[in-house]
Parts: sequence; C-alpha cells; structure tokens
Amino acid sequence: MKTGKMLCLVLLVAGAILAPPTALAALSFTSAAGAAFAAGAAGSFTVAAAGAPAPHFSILSGGLPSGVTLAADGTLSGTPAIGSGGSYPLVIVATGSAGSAMQNFTLTVSGAWVTTQAPSDLRYNGEPYDVSYNSNTRQLFPTQGTLNGKVNPNNDTCTVSFEYGPTTAYGSTLGYGDVSGVAPVAVSAHAYFSWIHDYLYDPVLHYRTKAVCATSGTWHGNDITFVPFTSTVRWYTETAGPGSANASFPTLNIHVFAACLDDPTWAAYDIFSNAGYTVTVNYSAGVASPGSYILGDWMYGQIYIPKAAGIVALSYRGTLFNQTVTNDQACAETPSPSVKIRTYALGQADTQAAGGAQVFAIYNDNPAPVTLEVMAVSDIFNVTIPARSRQLIATGLGEAQLSYNATPFQVISPLPDIFWADRYLVTAQPVCTTATTSAFMLSNNSAAPQTAVLRSGSTEHRYDLAAYESRQVTVESGSWDLYLVVPGMAGPRMAGDHVKVATLGNGAACSRTLTVSKSGAGDGTVAATGCTLVWNGASGSCSAADGTSITLSGDVGSNGTFFGWSNGIGSTATCSGTSACTFSLSGDSQLSWGITLEQTPSNTPDAFSFTAATGAALGTATESAAIAVAGIITAANISIVGGQYAVSTDSGGTWGAYTAAAGTVSLNDQAKVKLTSSNSYSTAATATLTIGGVNGAFSVTTLAAPASSYIPPTPAVINAPTNVETTLTGTTPVTAAPGSTLAIPAGANIAGVAIILAAPSGGGAAAPISVKIGGLTLTLSGYTPGTVVSFKKIAINGTDTPVLVVTSGSLSLSAAAGQPLLALNGVATLTAGDNGAAVSFSAGSDGSGDIAVTNGFVVLPANAFAAAGNDFATIQDGKLYAGEIAAFNPAGKITNVRLGSQDGNGGAVGDPLKPTRAANLNDKAVVPNLNGKVARISTTQAFTDLLAATIDPSATSQGQNSDGVLRFAIPGGSVNALPVGSITVDTSRPDGVTLTGTGNAEVVKSGVVTRFAPAVSDFAQFAGQLATLDKNAILSLLEDGRVHLRVNNVTYVLQPAWTVKPSEGPAGFNVNEQANFVYRNGSAGLQILFPAFADLPQLVAVFKALDAAVSVAANGDGTYSAKLLGMNYILTPDYHLTTPSADKAGKGWWKDEGGKLYLRNGDGSAQGFGVK
Repeated sequence: MKTGKMLCLVLLVAGAILAPPTALAALSFTSAAGAAFAAGAAGSFTVAAAGAPAPHFSILSGGLPSGVTLAADGTLSGTPAIGSGGSYPLVIVATGSAGSAMQNFTLTVSGAWVTTQAPSDLRYNGEPYDVSYNSNTRQLFPTQGTLNGKVNPNNDTCTVSFEYGPTTAYGSTLGYGDVSGVAPVAVSAHAYFSWIHDYLYDPVLHYRTKAVCATSGTWHGNDITFVPFTSTVRWYTETAGPGSANASFPTLNIHVFAACLDDPTWAAYDIFSNAGYTVTVNYSAGVASPGSYILGDWMYGQIYIPKAAGIVALSYRGTLFNQTVTNDQACAETPSPSVKIRTYALGQADTQAAGGAQVFAIYNDNPAPVTLEVMAVSDIFNVTIPARSRQLIATGLGEAQLSYNATPFQVISPLPDIFWADRYLVTAQPVCTTATTSAFMLSNNSAAPQTAVLRSGSTEHRYDLAAYESRQVTVESGSWDLYLVVPGMAGPRMAGDHVKVATLGNGAACSRTLTVSKSGAGDGTVAATGCTLVWNGASGSCSAADGTSITLSGDVGSNGTFFGWSNGIGSTATCSGTSACTFSLSGDSQLSWGITLEQTPSNTPDAFSFTAATGAALGTATESAAIAVAGIITAANISIVGGQYAVSTDSGGTWGAYTAAAGTVSLNDQAKVKLTSSNSYSTAATATLTIGGVNGAFSVTTLAAPASSYIPPTPAVINAPTNVETTLTGTTPVTAAPGSTLAIPAGANIAGVAIILAAPSGGGAAAPISVKIGGLTLTLSGYTPGTVVSFKKIAINGTDTPVLVVTSGSLSLSAAAGQPLLALNGVATLTAGDNGAAVSFSAGSDGSGDIAVTNGFVVLPANAFAAAGNDFATIQDGKLYAGEIAAFNPAGKITNVRLGSQDGNGGAVGDPLKPTRAANLNDKAVVPNLNGKVARISTTQAFTDLLAATIDPSATSQGQNSDGVLRFAIPGGSVNALPVGSITVDTSRPDGVTLTGTGNAEVVKSGVVTRFAPAVSDFAQFAGQLATLDKNAILSLLEDGRVHLRVNNVTYVLQPAWTVKPSEGPAGFNVNEQANFVYRNGSAGLQILFPAFADLPQLVAVFKALDAAVSVAANGDGTYSAKLLGMNYILTPDYHLTTPSADKAGKGWWKDEGGKLYLRNGDGSAQGFGVK
C-alpha cells in the first residue's frame, strides 16, 4: 500500500481527517496551582491533568529546592533541604496524545533553618583554684567561650537564643535577639561559666541554637558537645583562709549570718558575696527545706528556713563550706538599732595619693534604715544603711569606729590583704605617646565584666571591658589616673562610684611606618631624610617617631623619567608632582613613585621582504602578500618605485587604496605591493618598497612562451592617452588610459572593437573615461583595471546607434537624459531617465550579473524581462530607480529587481543589517535595512512611515531598532515586525497586506514588496531571559523569522504573536490560561508565543500524497487551517520536538497509542500535532 493511502487509512481510523472531524479532548490541569512543604520535613503533592492516556509531566522553567523532584507521573515529593525555605515559581508542562498544556505553579517551602556550630574563644583564667578548707580538694575552673550558630528565618521573624548545660537537659539560656529575612544569619553569644571539677574526669558542656518564630513555631539546631579544657590535678598543701594567697576563692568570699526576724516559725540568714562573678550556693536545714541561691558579683540577699531546724548548712558544688546556727531572736526585742549592726573588714581597695583606702562592709539587720557616724584615721562621715541591707564604705587605712547617735559602739580592725586591686581590677600599660595623644593598653584580669575609668583633671573616659578583655585606647596627651567602678560604695575615699587604682605615666613616642613603592618600568632610587629608608629597587620603608619631618626625593636611572608622586595615603596624601616632598609623619603612610621607561625614538624598521611571484599572465596586475611594519617608534616614510602600495592600520581588516604617492606608516601597520606584469614571456617586473630607508623588492615573472614555434603577430593597438581626445573610426583595438576621451563620429563602424580600460600608471584611483557619441557624453568610472567594453549597433527610434556593451569586468556609467547607457548582451538597452542617470554594472563569466541604479532612473524596453523564472511579471513602466538592483541571466533578461546597494554594505534600504547578537543567539535570518527613503515611492517620506500607513492608517511607525525589528504603535498596543529576506519590486501587485501560509506577511507599497515575520522587540533581552532558565539555552532565529528555543535539552518551535499588549512587570516567561507561552519584555509589554510547525513543507508534502490540491495555512494563533479532500481541519502543533524512537526508523509519520499524529521533520526530529 502506498504511503499516502496508509496515512489516509490511519487518519480515518483515528477519526482525525476523513471521517467527520472529532477532536481529542484538550489537556487541562485539574490540580491546584501550588503546594506547601516544610524545610526538613517530607512532603508530597500530585500534579494532575485530564486526558487519556494519562499525560506525562515535566518542568519547562524554574527549579525545585534541593531534595524535591517531579516524577513523570506528576508526583511532586521529597524533603526540602534545611535552609531551602522560600517560593519556587515553576512552569509545568503536561504532554499527551491531545497535545500539551502548561500551568504556572508555585511551591512554597516554609520553616526556619537552624544549626549549631562549634564554639570559639574558649579560655579560662590562670591555674585551677583550691576552694576547700581541707584535703578534700576539688578545682574551680572559671571558664568562658563564644557559642555560635546560624539561623535562616525563611520569611519569618524569630527570637534566637542558646540553651546550654552539662547534659542535654541544658538548663541555662543565653539570649541573642531577633532575626528576620530570607538569608542565613550568623548568631553568637559570649557565655561565662564556672564549676567545681573533680580531677577524675573532664567537664562536658552541651548547647544548641533555638529559634522561636512568629509564624512557623519553635526550631532547634543540632546539639554540640565539647570539653572546654582538659583537667590538670594540682594539690595545695596549705589551707585557704583569710590572709592567704587564696583569699579570693569563691567560698572564702561567701558570707552567711543569722539575722533576727519577727516571725514565730521562720528564721532569716543574710548571705552576700564579695566575689567578682556569679556563684550558686546550695543550702539545707534538714530534708524538708533544701534550696539554692544565686549570688551575683558583690550581691547581698536573704534565705529563710524553719526555726525548728536550728542550723543551716551551705555547700558549693557539692562541697560543704559553712554551717551557721539559727538566730531565733525577734528583731523587736532589740531596743537599740546598733545592736543589730554587723561589720566586716574586706581589705584594701587600692593605693591613693592620700594614703590608700580600707574597705569595710556594714550590715543593718534592723527593719528600718539606720544612720551611723564613721571615723577612720582622718576621715569622719555619716553613712545610711537601708533596712536589712549592706553598705560598702572606703576609709583611710587603719581602724574604723562606728557611732550611733554620737555613742560609739564598735571598732573595726583592718585586714592587710589587697583584695581586688591585684586580682580583679583592671590594669593599664602605657603604649606610646604623640604630641597630642597617649595610648594605653587596658586589661580586665577578672572573669566578670568590669568598667575602667581614665581621668585627667576634669576629663574622664569610661570603658566597659568584657571578662579578660584587653583593649588599646587613645586619649588626649597628659597625666592620667586609672579608676575601677565599684557601684554602691560610699565614703570620702571614693571618686563618684569608682576607686583609684593607679597613676599612669606616658609611654615612649609612637613609631610610624612609611612605605614607598615604585610604579612603571624605569629604574631609580628613593632617598629619605628624617628616617633610614632601605630601598630594594622596587620599594622601600622606614620608621620614625610620630611627628618626625620627612623629606623624600627620587633619583631616576638613565633609562627612565620620573612622572610624579601619586596614591599618597596618610601623611603623604599631599605629595604630588616631581619635586622632593616634605611632610610630618603623623601616621602609618604609603606613597607611589612613578617612573616610565624611556625609549629612543626610531623610524628605521626591521628588515622585510616579499615572496616573488612566478608564472604570471602577461600584462596582469599581481599583488604581494602583506608585511607588518616592526621595529619603529615614530612614524616612518614609505614610498615605492615600479608599482603601487596599500596600507592597513587594523591588522589587515581594511585596506586603503593602492597609491604610488609617498606617505607614512606606524608600528604594526601592514603594507602590500601591486604591479603589472610584463607583456613579454619569461620576463620579470620589479617594484621596490622603501620604509624608513629599508628596501624590500617584489618581483613578478611572467609565464614561459608556448611550445609552438609560431608566434602570432601582436595586433596594432590604439593607445588613447590621458587628457587627450582620441577619435575611433576603425576596428583596431583600443587601450583607454584613465582620463582619456574617446570620440565616435557619426557613421563610424566600430561595432565589436575591444576597448580596454587601463589602470593608472602611477596607481591610485582611475580617472573617468569619457565617450562622445552623437553629441552626447557617456562617462565610464569606478571600473576595475582591465575591464573590456565594446559597442554594438542597435536601432533606436529607427536609427542605428552605437550602444555600450560590457564584455568583462565591472564599471559605473552615467549619461544625460534620454541617452542610451548600456546594452544587455545585445538584447535590451538601458536608457537614462528624464534627469540623467548613473548605474553600476557587474557581470560573471557566464554572462549573468546585475545592474545597480545609483542616481536618477533608467528605462528598460519591454523585451528586457524574462518570460519565466522570475518572481514578477514585469515592471509595468519599465523604470529602475536609484537604490534598485536588477539581476539579469546569461541571456541578458531581467529576472529580479531588489532594493539595496551592489555590494550590500552601503547602508541603503534593502541592504542586510548586521546586528550585534547575544552569545546564545543563532541568527540565520537575513534582515534588510528599512531606514531611509525609497525613490520609487517617495524621495521625501521615510520608508518606515509609508509601511505603517500601508498596514493600518491608524498605525504609527516607531522606527527600526538595532535588532532590525520595526515596531508600530496601534490603538491598544503595538506590533513587532521583523523584515526578512530581500525587498523586491513587483509592480503587478496592488498596495496592501497579504498573509502567507507560514503566518508571515507581505506588505506592498507602489510595487515595493517587503516581507515580515512577527517578532519580539529585543532579541538580546529575550536570549538573556532564556539563560536564566538554562545557562546553556540557545535561541535560533530562522530564515523565515520563526524562533527555535533549546532549553534543558528540549527544542521548542515558536512564532510570536503580531500584537504586543501593554503590561508592567519584570521580564520573563509565563503561561496564560490557554496554555500558551507568554513573554513579558519588562515595560515593553506582554506577547504570546504560539507553537508553530518546524517543517511545514514536509507536512504539506505528506498531505499532497492524499490530495494534490491540499492547502495548509497558519491562522496566527498557534493553529493551522488545512483543506484536504474537500474537508476543513484545524491542526495544533506541539511546542516541543521529540526524537523518534528506533522503531520509527524509515517512517515519515506515525501515531502513538492515544491516536496522536507525529510528523518526521527534514532534520530527523519529530513533532506531534492535534487535529480537530
């Protein structure tokens, strides 16, 4: 059975063509256009579309988060990776027997991403400390470190903290703050922790990051376990006690006293800490009342236990360190407030100029405030202690007497220990001093934050120092004292709330560094006064005290030139020019010393030579290969003897005209030589090119004489010299020199006489040659040397008239109005128009060629046009206008007329544009230029305006852009039209617009035919948007303007809609409700991209096997109308092409299991299409 009849049978069975048309049900999505997953949690969603058999699904554009995939059956599943929260817009394609459908789909991934990272800056202060009073030794490690993590809120607002403790129960929390947004945020917090550590094991700390988010809830990071340090066992032989080296240990600085309480069942204990960090104390008074109390640094508080217990035991990290008997006395029973005053000597605070300070603690157990008088050495002052509270006082060194209502009741003896001055206070070391500033290194030597104060007279600077922090600070120059802030202390020895620690001296003068670097290729040395600068040839540096006056000078070597100081940083910012630079070195500074390498001017090039040519034809022009000019610095003279030369200044990209006149060349220019070979056999001709005094000869040797012993005589030749009129009357060949004049008298028989148009003897452009015929002058110009013309007698208006015939070569002609210009192979004669005309003629070896009208118009007789083989019947008035090119066949018959210039590079209307394309754009279309005027239509109106008026009177041309796209503004939108192919002339066609079967358009105005394809307005932006979908995407613009997209290894065939609708929004691709692709070009508007057949001629060929009269035409909406065997059908191609399976080898068409038809294209790919 023949292939055509088989297809007919298949279509009949499928109900697609021969039977009354029945349509396959169009695919449509039935599932929602979005789904929500949570980061770190498994999710699943089923994408579904109606159609049988079931379609398969794929992603056209967009991407899924890591861990999530879309299966061909529509199952969207997986666990989004932590940190992948956000929105994922996709275009999903369903493909089945009924065609394809698309859906805009958004996957939303919610949930914060939280992770915990390793700690940093772990350290502890000094050696482990013994904290017991006996041989049951345990060790205290005051430790600190930075806890780290990362949080991505994923469009939420989250409060972040760290949970830490010795187990995964944690127990302690350290806050960070709020984070928001969609990017990971690094979070950290500094923690201070101290505990008693048994020497049999190392301490272990657990912590994790925690985020409490406003929308997505609470999220935890991973647990981190680490050992802050490795234990070292140290035994102490002495017992810690007051006055010992261990007086600052936590348990020695925790004090507990039984206080009175007006309650029948509960007893009170005052507890306070003189330690510089937080301590947790456990207490017990029998099994019924265990508890703990957290004491901050320098903190006072109370605990309560049943009076019946009679005693309270206190422990620190499992070690008992104090037992105190209950005071069961009611406070109301004590008549004098002074009876309920307790005092303790805490030691010396520092050494002041007035003799130092002794620190005492006074406790008031009374239910009301008590004011006491204090007298210590020369200090006498009052102090008020709040009810049931503590007050620290600083007095002169010595005993302190307390009085209540002028009655002394207690004397406090001082302790000699230096309590906090040496162990916990800040220290300061002078760094350096300038004329205006002093720098000090402040150090906090304790495990708790401290505030240090620098004071000079009335000037004061405060610095908050973290535990163990060291910081360099800079203050005004002068004498400074260092103070420690101790809140809550009273007494005449205090300076506000702080105690003086030390008087500071100034450091040595600050040292500054100067660096000088050479730039450029020259040699030299930089020297300095005021500092010792060591120069290594490329750079040098020196140091000097702050404020030192420095002078820099440069000594340039013999091959360099100093062009100036530059790029000064710091004190050298004012250095410029080439003189020595003087400045005060007041900070670290940098400077650049610029030298350029001198070059001795030279215009003598390197030697060059040309390769000799042999076997040249007699009397022919021969060119040499190009040579490059090397070895010169300045321009060199160039001249030639015996020929001509040409010069290229862009590495041979373009060349100047050949000339024999002297000139100049520069470094890297190229030159080549041309000379005319001898008219004798085996004879050499030489041209010598001279550049800067260096010669190079080019030799051309003619071929050997023929083997025959007979040498025909050389015919006589008439040489028509320059600027002389030569009369032609006979049949002798003529050689016409440039600028010559040939006169042909009336009645002269010169038909067939060869006239050779010679090259200029000195090279350069050839001057025009004039031919006088019957009182009129024909001008020949722009000819290639060696062009041969002759004259033929042609009857014009009944009179035999000599008319020019071009035998070989090319030239340009101009003539007066009505004068015969040219005969085409003796068949037709071109005559100049009313105002004269000029043409360019070029012919090939077979006699075919073209004629370009460059000015005015020419008139052709009716017999000038070929009867067949051309795409127009005739030019009705026989006129060719400027800007038009007529092609003729070997018989001299015009077969085609198009717009443009003869070489296509003149920028005329119809010349091919050469737009700059994106790297991923494969441009196969020939796009003609539309900018300019068309003489056939109008010499005043722009061609683009005429086209707009022809398409629609309401359309306005917005011009042709750099991509070649012509854009028209129309009511409610615009039209993007890409001209393709040649702009031709066919005066048999009426004005108007005709749609072609491929969906393109032909616009005719006054016989000028322009072909357009619908297009996007900006191919570069279109290609750029494709690259966002797939970095390897390729955009192909075909010869007829159709578009092929290669995205994710799938080829899509598109034809843009003609109209563009206004639309605002970001550029990109989408899918509309009709499942068509949509492209938004930013503010340029919204344009539908319809599917198109990849190989429409192949489809028509298959149908023609069934019906020779079949017709198939695009409807402009992604469908095609087909008339086959008297019935009408609508064909809808798939967007994408497929690769046929092996079992389809040799088949031009087939159907799948669902009855869908597939066509094999000429390139081997296949495309499915639906039929209605």
